[in-house]
Amino acid sequence: MQINIKFLNKFKNEEMLSCLKTYKFEDNTADNRKEEICKDKFYADYYNYDPFLGNNYFYAAEIYLTQKEYEKAFSYFGVALSLFKNPSDVKDEEIGLEKDFFSNKERTRLKILTAIVYLRLGEVDKFEKTLRESYYLANEFQLERELITYYILEAEYNYRIGNFKKSLEFSERAENALKSSPGLWYEVDEITINYIYSLRSANLVKVKNYNELPVNREKLYSAIFLDN
Repeated sequence: MQINIKFLNKFKNEEMLSCLKTYKFEDNTADNRKEEICKDKFYADYYNYDPFLGNNYFYAAEIYLTQKEYEKAFSYFGVALSLFKNPSDVKDEEIGLEKDFFSNKERTRLKILTAIVYLRLGEVDKFEKTLRESYYLANEFQLERELITYYILEAEYNYRIGNFKKSLEFSERAENALKSSPGLWYEVDEITINYIYSLRSANLVKVKNYNELPVNREKLYSAIFLDN
């Protein structure tokens, strides 16, 4: 991850320097305006640069977290958050309009990523608010895969805070969404399917609904068999 981050930062710096040297600016253009022009040009050419860089910072932070290097982890989560929240310096009033580089699906996924980072940083209120916003977007634009991701995150979060009935409800929603969208079987990997049913099984144990466990296991095997 560190190699990727260094490469990406170096790449942007080189592109900016090249633009400042070769771009034909109007006479008397102020230096700060030149930088703005070159930045706009860079993002027009590489609009997905910030999310890609953000992903690298996020996964590096996850590694630092597992290594208990908390200061580095939270620093990297902070950088990832800034890149996911406002990629390519698109102004708030331009989001969803012609000048917005990102599609509705990309915007929804960025909301989901932003919510996850908030959770890692312990900002629960912002996590819940941003995750709800991702749901509204996914629902409005009928983004099936993103809806399932939302249900899984809600199920996982509610399980962690001990709200097992609500977690069970969201894991069932993820399952039902998957069932109602046959085309997703070709997009969703076996690990995700296994996770949905494993999370549901864990919730069934917590709410002491043991009778449903064999049924849930059969559903998992059927799902994996169908997926293959």
